[in-house]
Amino acid sequence: MQQSNYEDQLRRRLGEIARRYPQAEIARRTATTASNVSRYLKGNRVPAAFTGALCTEFGINPAWLLLGQGDAWVADVAPAHADTSAGLVELVNAMTRIGELRLGALAGKAEARRVRELNDAIGAYERRREQLAAESRAVYARVLDDWGAAVAAGEKERARHLHETASQLARICPDHELELRRLEVSAGHLFQAGQYADGLLASKRFFLATFASTGEVNQSTLGAVIALVTALDGTGRYDEALRYMEAALAVAPPEAANWPAHHVGRALRGWLLAVSGEPARGLAVLNRELSLKPPARLADNIVHSMCWILYMTCSADLAACTAFASGRMQPLRGLLLLSTWCLNAAEVRELLKQTRKALDPGRYDEAHVAQIHLAALEGKATEAMRELRNAEAATEDSVKREPPLAFSMAVLRTQVCLLLKRKTDARQALAAASQALEALPPGVRPELNWLRVHWRNAAALADAGTAAGRRALKGADEFARWAAERGFAASGSH
Repeated sequence: MQQSNYEDQLRRRLGEIARRYPQAEIARRTATTASNVSRYLKGNRVPAAFTGALCTEFGINPAWLLLGQGDAWVADVAPAHADTSAGLVELVNAMTRIGELRLGALAGKAEARRVRELNDAIGAYERRREQLAAESRAVYARVLDDWGAAVAAGEKERARHLHETASQLARICPDHELELRRLEVSAGHLFQAGQYADGLLASKRFFLATFASTGEVNQSTLGAVIALVTALDGTGRYDEALRYMEAALAVAPPEAANWPAHHVGRALRGWLLAVSGEPARGLAVLNRELSLKPPARLADNIVHSMCWILYMTCSADLAACTAFASGRMQPLRGLLLLSTWCLNAAEVRELLKQTRKALDPGRYDEAHVAQIHLAALEGKATEAMRELRNAEAATEDSVKREPPLAFSMAVLRTQVCLLLKRKTDARQALAAASQALEALPPGVRPELNWLRVHWRNAAALADAGTAAGRRALKGADEFARWAAERGFAASGSH
């Protein structure tokens, strides 16, 4: 948690105390001035001496005041937390004693006494800090486990609270192993919250911290590389992800070939080869990994990647890919996103039937993409536009943080309007998609299927009599040549 955020929350808790007690009373009992109390509540930095006096004089739970944990008043604190609360008071008092000493006062008659006081205060502070770290370790570990479970379950509000708690516990429990775990869970939490840049940074920190702990590629560091590569892949940084993955596999020891993480890494490499422009090499790698009969989850990932390659290279149509992925929900969900290329309503309808997923109007996911596309294919304008607007509302905040999503949403609107023969609206959406494409950060590329749908839309809408139309046709031609050189299909509607 950033320092300003922490101070804002501390100030909010001070406000709760001020609503219960007059500021004049708070000032009197904490031996400060009323004007200082007012300044602390309005934005001035809150000194440790003031927080220590508050806890002592008003029976406030320091764990609540300093960290936002537990109940506000000591009388309400469960016995199991009393020791930690008392420890925090003692820690605050020790810090206060240090703060009260002035180095200038060390000169003169009282020098020896002042040095002893300083030594005693620092010693008390360090002992209490070490004791608190030891006492809080089990709690910190449990919070991290709960936080990870909340992220995995998609419980965003609970994950947010646990994130804040873990950040505060990290301040009093500097444990290296738990810090690695915090970075790992934090990356997943940030991605789930749509904070992709911060999530990617947390993934890199987790990898670097893990690698620094050992100086070699072992099962732990390989797992950290995979987490980082997955994050890079999820944000459109395919080339960078491939470089990390190939480097890790290259320097791993020979015995690594039997590690579960190594199997995952090899499959990831196959996928990244494909999305980086080498689908044939990627498919060969994935075929080899699937032949090794991997665990179900990894097998689903591999089949998902193979379906993508087969469909993107026009080696199989949507119906054949649906049959290949039958019974595997993850690959089928991946095909739902690819369905925007297919102009055969019956194939899209069959794919949706196979997934059997009810639409949640408050969300936007693969099923919504296919359902919106199918409604447009079938000429159901009212349904298609209603669901499109719902999807745009559901992703309004996310598109501001995730540039590739802004592009794909504009492409989807272009496609829907084009299929419904609303060419004016389609051209406006195409302009928005082109702008989003140009605005992508360096090293970030949109998912290839959305890119080819975009250029197909551009070619269909371009007016060769205008400069903008000629630029669109040129872009579509250049993309078609690039795709053909790599074995991808960039025209048609399979």
